[in-house]
Amino acid sequence: QLCLGTALTLAAPYAKYAQYAWDSGETTPALTVSGSGTFGVTMSHQDCSVYDSVSVIAIDCEVRLVMPNYFSPNGDTFNSRFAPIEYNYISSGETKIINRWGEEVFTGDLFAGWNGFIGTQEASTGVYFYLVTIVGKDGTIHHRQGALTLAR
Repeated sequence: QLCLGTALTLAAPYAKYAQYAWDSGETTPALTVSGSGTFGVTMSHQDCSVYDSVSVIAIDCEVRLVMPNYFSPNGDTFNSRFAPIEYNYISSGETKIINRWGEEVFTGDLFAGWNGFIGTQEASTGVYFYLVTIVGKDGTIHHRQGALTLAR
């Protein structure tokens, strides 16, 4: 796999007197690619030749997270959990919810989200703050924060 916007160098085994012929027309022992495709090379020396190819898939590796600024856990199944609206290249995450007095009222899995309860009690309507810690699929750690309104 290759992340969009980056390059990858494909290298055939080097041999001093070998000749190289990539499907793209290049004649060097290595080829730099920046997108998806199947890339093949023929390596020749005297009467011998061998062909090999590799498939490369370019993917979007940007860590993105969009959280709502409003949710309403009122039983109508619309906006009933505070969870990501959109995300990309995230393997896991944790959400902390803080009330307006700075008290942590919830900690849990980013994707499971917050249901608007503090323990077994419904949380009061109003403004809360969230702190999210994200682990990207590449192992990098990211932090996001913001405000949300809980309405019933």
